[in-house]
Amino acid sequence: VGDMLSEGIYDLHIEIRRAPLLGWEAPAYMGKLPTSSVMSTPVRTLHWSEKVGKVYDLLSLVSHNGFPVINERGKFVGLILRSQLITLLRVKAFVSSPVQPGSAIYYTTASRDDFLQDYPRYPRVEDIPIHPNERGMYMDLRPYMNPSPYSVTPTTLLSKSFTLFRTMGLRHLTVLNDNSRPVGMVTRKDLTYLEDTSRKIHRTRVNRSTHLSERQ
Repeated sequence: VGDMLSEGIYDLHIEIRRAPLLGWEAPAYMGKLPTSSVMSTPVRTLHWSEKVGKVYDLLSLVSHNGFPVINERGKFVGLILRSQLITLLRVKAFVSSPVQPGSAIYYTTASRDDFLQDYPRYPRVEDIPIHPNERGMYMDLRPYMNPSPYSVTPTTLLSKSFTLFRTMGLRHLTVLNDNSRPVGMVTRKDLTYLEDTSRKIHRTRVNRSTHLSERQ
């Protein structure tokens, strides 16, 4: 009965804690908006055979938790997490030269135990020592990235993107153009922020309507 009069106590606590938890169904207004209306740009991408210095500098510059991985033609080939990159830097999963395009050789120098050792409290990138000579070395991201993450186009309805997040448990969604190049990123927090804003606007309207009716 209480849920019919107001939001449930668990929902209220989730909102207070600002946990990025989505509702069961996409709000109606999302069925009229393209995903491009909420995606973040420009996109911070990494090449699948990337220089150590660029990875380190990128993690120091931004707080993003997911990065699209591209090939030598700039096309989307996967997604790698910040936590994975942190571990790869810590264990120095480096090679001396870039991996050649089309190479079937995978340089796996980080083990599953390396990633488990850092979970769930990953070190800060600033706490990982990188020698100047190592900055010019390379990291083969192919063995560690997700090679088949979900993606959408800028014109995909936001309600569809919402459903992907809700049903597949996603935290990041890459937006690709017609040439399979990353043009934007959407996170779960982007959608929860929209939901929260919409909910607050609705409450304000309801409160105003109730206040006016009481005065009449």
